[in-house]
Amino acid sequence: MESIGTIRFEDYWKKKLGSGKIDILKMDIEGHELDALAGFGDALNYIEVIQFEFGGCNIDTRTFFQDFWYFFSERGFDLYRITPFGVLHIAKYRELDEFYSTCNYLAKRKA
Repeated sequence: MESIGTIRFEDYWKKKLGSGKIDILKMDIEGHELDALAGFGDALNYIEVIQFEFGGCNIDTRTFFQDFWYFFSERGFDLYRITPFGVLHIAKYRELDEFYSTCNYLAKRKA
């Protein structure tokens, strides 16, 4: 067994990034994105765009697209699905969005 150190993103943002603005943040942590977002704290208020995946790994972590929808909409972000034809704005949550074939999304802070 190997031990690893962990750090909350908010602490990293303060210590290493000087609490500065972040234009885009990419997350790819195999279904644990909501867990990580919970550790963003105030840093979330300084991020313009977050790119994340939603797919089969979210079955393993028992997270739903609805969880992302509410998390981001309650914090002033619009959600977009990245498609081969550009980005598709997701104006409201629908059960059809619970699509577990891996898709990439953008959460963009509302202007």
